[in-house]
Amino acid sequence: FVGGMSQGQFTRFDKNGVLVVEGKLKDGEKSGVWTTWYDEVQKQEERTYSNNQPDGKWTYWYIDGELKREEIYKLGKLIEEKNFN
Repeated sequence: FVGGMSQGQFTRFDKNGVLVVEGKLKDGEKSGVWTTWYDEVQKQEERTYSNNQPDGKWTYWYIDGELKREEIYKLGKLIEEKNFN
């Protein structure tokens, strides 16, 4: 914490100690790339934030690692999306 605001690396583990979420906080808000995991090997989602708003590429995968969906955001607004089925 800096000035009462969360700063730096954020990680969350499930009850078995498996990494499920990681990202960075700046002034208490999501910033940069945030990743969620099916397990510590396979990514589920990767999202980019700026000032706690979606900003950049968001990517989603199926549990088998196959690409599921991509979205592009600019300052919180969805501007492009693509599904992979």
